[in-house]
Amino acid sequence: MASVVAHFSFQPPNGSRQPHRHAEPYAALVLSGGYIEAGPDGLWNCRPGDVVFNPPFHLHTNRFAQRGGKVLKLISSYQSDLQECHTFTVRRAKNPGNIERLSRVDPRSALLEAIENSTYRDADPVVDWRDALARQLPHSRTIGDALRVLDLNYSSAHVSRAFSDRFGIGPRTFGTEQKVRSALRAFSRREPGLAIIAAGTGFVDQAHMSKALKAATGYTPRALQKLLH
Repeated sequence: MASVVAHFSFQPPNGSRQPHRHAEPYAALVLSGGYIEAGPDGLWNCRPGDVVFNPPFHLHTNRFAQRGGKVLKLISSYQSDLQECHTFTVRRAKNPGNIERLSRVDPRSALLEAIENSTYRDADPVVDWRDALARQLPHSRTIGDALRVLDLNYSSAHVSRAFSDRFGIGPRTFGTEQKVRSALRAFSRREPGLAIIAAGTGFVDQAHMSKALKAATGYTPRALQKLLH
């Protein structure tokens, strides 16, 4: 049985958080105000009634609106049988008030309510070339390949600076993080063979994956497998 803890946070107007990670998976219900969550999953404008599911070690930045924001976090333990908390998604809650009420007496039931009575939300539309690049990078071998596909002729310094302004991280980190996410999902599904996982998630080899995961999370692949199980 998973343990779930409810935590209310009140964010200041126009506040922001630099790129950061939370070791535990959690769902964040926006109760008032709102914020932009940006990272390797793109840029999402999270509004009241949205539930943001963040997987373990999820890298992201937050920028809060002029009114700040009130957010309910439902934080789940690693041994959770709720696999929905191990993949990044944004959903619309059918009854946010019910989730908030349940969280005060039974946080796990509140998390189940957030999962079972919500619908998937589409990503925000592409605004400019940075959004298009973010969607192209996972399908390209290099940043240069992605730029050529999109017929963009910008210097690497301009791309890095402009991309970081929008997503909080540069395109190189964005690409590496995509591989890290894929490996963490494979660990949570108990897929066997570190070398097989490394090859299947885009790393050069097992050593390359181990170095990237240790830098991102502080844990070795073996330790992460045990932790995520």
